Amino acid sequence: MHVASALALVPELTAVVTYDSRMYDAARLAALQALAPGTS
Repeated sequence: MHVASALALVPELTAVVTYDSRMYDAARLAALQALAPGTS
């Protein structure tokens, strides 16, 4: 899923789950809750 697609699902989307650090950072910059292994 791309961050742009995730934004289209707000407010139904509760979080973006990713293993990609760039996508994690982009989701956070877009004010989405991002979850990834090894982050808190």
